[in-house]
Formats: sequence, C-alpha cells, structure tokens
Amino acid sequence: MSFLVQNKHIYTLQDIASEIKDVLDTQFERSFWVKTEINKLNHYTYSGHAYPELVDKHNGKIVAQMRSLIWKNDFDRINLNFLRTVKEPLKDGIKVLMLCTITFDAVYGLSLRIHDIDPSFSLGDLELEKKQSIEKLQAEGLFDKNKSIPIPLLPKRIAIISVETSKGFVDFTQVIQGNEWGYDFFTMLFPAILQGDSAIKDIQYQLNRIKKVKKHFDVVAIIRGGGGDVGLSCYNDYSLAKAITEFPLPVLSGIGHATNETVVEMVTCKNAITPTKLAEFLIQQFHNFSVPVLDAQKFVKQYSQALFSTLNQSISQNSRVINMLVSTAIAQNQKLLSQSAHQLNSVTMSHINEQLMGLNGDVQSFQYLSNAFLKAQKSQIHSFSPVLKKSAEKVVFDLKVQIARDSGERFTDSVEEHLKNHQNILQQSEQLVKMADPVNILKRGFSITRINGHSVNHVDQLSLGDTIETEFYQGKTKSTINTINLKKEDE
Repeated sequence: MSFLVQNKHIYTLQDIASEIKDVLDTQFERSFWVKTEINKLNHYTYSGHAYPELVDKHNGKIVAQMRSLIWKNDFDRINLNFLRTVKEPLKDGIKVLMLCTITFDAVYGLSLRIHDIDPSFSLGDLELEKKQSIEKLQAEGLFDKNKSIPIPLLPKRIAIISVETSKGFVDFTQVIQGNEWGYDFFTMLFPAILQGDSAIKDIQYQLNRIKKVKKHFDVVAIIRGGGGDVGLSCYNDYSLAKAITEFPLPVLSGIGHATNETVVEMVTCKNAITPTKLAEFLIQQFHNFSVPVLDAQKFVKQYSQALFSTLNQSISQNSRVINMLVSTAIAQNQKLLSQSAHQLNSVTMSHINEQLMGLNGDVQSFQYLSNAFLKAQKSQIHSFSPVLKKSAEKVVFDLKVQIARDSGERFTDSVEEHLKNHQNILQQSEQLVKMADPVNILKRGFSITRINGHSVNHVDQLSLGDTIETEFYQGKTKSTINTINLKKEDE
C-alpha cells in the first residue's frame, strides 16, 4: 500500500513487486508451451534442482534471455524421460519445447518454472538441422567429394582424431595393432573433443593440422564410442561436414551408435558403425591385397613344380632316344668309315702298284733299246776300213758321249714325266687318305664308340649294362647301355 508524503503517493519496492506478482498470477495463471534453447543447464547435484538459462537467438544473436527453474522431482522425471527417448540426459546447448508457468519473486525476479519437456521436439530439431546440412552440401556439389578419393591399396598410415581415453579408440587400436596376420599399421593420435558444440571446432582444428602433414598419412579416421543422438548433433553441423568433404585425404568414420547416420558419416569416404568394424575394414584392405598375392605365389609354385617334373621326364625320354640314335649312328658311321678306309687303302695300293709296274716296264724297254743300238753301232764300226782306225777311238768316244747324252736326256725326261704323273697320283691318294682319317671324320660331327678299347661295328657287340666310351672330336664320354633296339630286316 502507498502512503502520502507532500501530496505524493509513495510505494515501497516490495509493494511494487507484490503488485507485479498479483498481475502476473492473474494474467498467467495457466501453464503454456515455450520453445527455447537451454544455453546453460545449471543443475546442482547436492540439491537436485536446476536453474536453466534460456535464450532465443536470431542469426546467432541473442534476442531474448530469461531464468528458469526445475524442482528436483520434476528434473528427475524429465531427465529420465529424456534418457529413454533421446538416449542422453538434459544438457547445455539443446533446443527444447517445455511446459511452464510464469513465476515472480520479489528477491529473484521473473522466471519460468518448468514442469515438463517434450524430448521428441529436440530430436525433430536435430533432424531439421541434419536435412538442411545435407541439402546445402548437395547444392554445392560437395556431398560425394571425399567419397571420390580412392583409398590407397594398402592404407597403413592412419591419422586418428579421437580421445585417448575413449573406449572406441582403445578398441580400434587393439584390433589394428593386434591383428593375427601381422599386418603393420602406423597410427598417430590427434586428440579432440568428440561431443557437443566444442567438438566442431576441435575436429576442424585437428583436420587442419593433419592437412599440413598429409604426405605422411594414407587416411584419416574419426573414432568415437557409443552415444545418443543429441550427443551426436555436432556431426550434423554443416561447417564440419564441409571441412570433411573438402579434405585431400580419404576420411573414415567409426562413430559408434545404432541410430541413423549423421551428415559427417554420410559424406566420409568410408563409414563403419563401430570403431571395431572400421579397424576390420582396414585389415580387410590388406587381405584384399595379400590373399591374391599368396594364391598367385602358391599357383606359381605348384605350376613350376609340375613344369619341372614334366621337363625332367621329357629330358629323360629325349636323353634315352638321343643316346640310342647316337649309338646307332656311331655304329653305322663306324662301319662305313672302316669300309671306306679299307676300300681307299686297296684302291690306293693297287693304283701305286700299277704305276710302279708301268714305270719298271718303261725302264726295261729303254735299257733293251739302248743295248741294241750300241750293238748295232759297234758292228758298223768294225765294218769300216782300216783307214778309219786312227780316228776310231775318237769317233767311238764322241759317239759314246753323244749316245750317253742323248739317252740320258731322254731317260731323264721320261723318268721325270713318269715321276711327276705318279707324284700327282700320290698327292690325290694322300688327300683321299686324309679325308678318310678318323680325326677329320670326327670333325664333321661323327663319333667312335668303343668297348674295352675296341671299336663297336655292330649292335651285337653290346649288352645291357655295358659301359661304352664315345669319342668325339673335342673329347670323350662314357655311357651305360640301358636299352638295345635291333633293326628289323625289312627296315
């Protein structure tokens, strides 16, 4: 109530507060639904009460702000319902639809008392943000950009964005480093907050760090353990998703949860539902490379062994055939060589004997004619008159000289001619003998087979198990008779 002082109505501050409370209680006696954002929850565990700081934003700017309160019993019920529906408790930074009434306290002023919160509204708001981010990335042609980057054949150098104490990170590294095939992976952790609004800037910061040293990595893996959809709302953020789509390396995601994919998971090059599944995917990449290589190695080994076995059999068979053919050819050529040498020797000796006999006949004939001529001359000389006696010696001497000269020249010419002819014949015979020489025959590719130091002229001289010596032009070999094939009579 007011009181009058110098014609002025004076009110106390308590009077004004009481009037305001009466007006508010009268005008806003019923409850109503309010859409707002919990900027800060201000929950006190010792009392169980919460005093959320509520804000409305427009283009990122706060246009309205008000205090509120949730009594312990209401908070426990609301929070439990939120956990069942959204899979996460009430927290800072989420948009809510709440049932409340207006309260006014003379000391604490105006505030909203929250009686209930609809958790389905928070989920719907997250879905709206997700849809808008997807549409914007598709309109800019960025949605599938990171998917177009091929994952290396062997992605062994992995930059990991996660929290070192995260169960998802521990599971991922245990599977990668402890794989039973001994595949060697290099991993490096780039620590970041992975939940709430702070996660957006943290992940972007680590992406920028990795980009500066991208040549040292094959892929980037974002690893996070399980959580509800509200805790994952940061992964629907447009700016974070865009940073991933434009990243120069393949980005892999292992954000463990069992609900719909977030935008970040949709735009990454490869997404797995859990960190363990992502680790198994990377191991499978090594399998895809190593298994065909091992299969090819096994095939090459088996094929080589089969090929060597076939070749050994073929070589063994060809060796036996060649040995048989060589032995047969050697025997045949040995026989022909012996026959040719015998015939050549007979022909040469016969020809030489014929020539010597002809030469002896010519010498005897010449001697006979010479003696006859001398006798005739001597007889003629004795018939000359005694007048010529004085010059007889001289005449006889001159005649003897003349006869000796004439007969000697004729004899010499005849002998030289005969010797020259016989020399040519001998040279031809010598060439034939040289051609028949076994050494020259060996030079032409033939060989001589001997057993116990004696040449083999016929297959009958050989028996199975005999050791034969084969002589070639440049050396000798020893062989053992394994097979004997006799030539049929009609062949």
